[in-house]
Amino acid sequence: MQIANIAEICACIISAFYYNKIKNSFLKWLPLYLLYVSAFDFFIHYTVPSPRINALIYFSITMLSIIFYNNCFYKLFQHIKKIQNLIIILSSLLFLAGFLLFFSAETFQRNSYYLLIVVGIEVSAIACIYLYNLFLSDDLQVLLIKQSGFWMSAGVLLFFSGICFTFAISPIAIKYNLKIFDTYLVWFIPRTLSVILYSSLTVAVVLYKPKPKNNIEHGR
Repeated sequence: MQIANIAEICACIISAFYYNKIKNSFLKWLPLYLLYVSAFDFFIHYTVPSPRINALIYFSITMLSIIFYNNCFYKLFQHIKKIQNLIIILSSLLFLAGFLLFFSAETFQRNSYYLLIVVGIEVSAIACIYLYNLFLSDDLQVLLIKQSGFWMSAGVLLFFSGICFTFAISPIAIKYNLKIFDTYLVWFIPRTLSVILYSSLTVAVVLYKPKPKNNIEHGR
């Protein structure tokens, strides 16, 4: 089992442990999301499914990620309706594109990773917007590093932007057999970024502080 899988499982357990605290927050669905991802990663690792099944599993995770991360940012942006509307439009288009791709049997397995690239660009862009708004916020009562929204957004930005970069250079990396510590570059980068993502989500869960119902949530 890879360290990324261990970080994933730990994040799932910790988010489940703190569920009572995050059940009304933007992190509400995190335990179920991580459980789904962990279960299929475990299945892939120990059963070695066919390339078609493997592609279907990662496609389902990508589709679920569209819903989960966009839902998180939708709640974080509940004080900015224009960005909420943008999130709805972009996530709907991505979900529709994925739905159409799924029924394109001839191109599904070959082109499904392009969907993840586009999803990565969209989620990274939303994360950048959130971080930008956070830095411009007049509310300086809480340090950025103590805000759960900051940690989630930073982790998401690093992970998905890194994934996009990895896929972009994958033809070159595969052609020249590029490796880091005897691990193929196209495997090393995603695994490393996964550890960063799940660690950031774990910190976000631990730092989250429920707010009174009358207050606007900013992911702190």
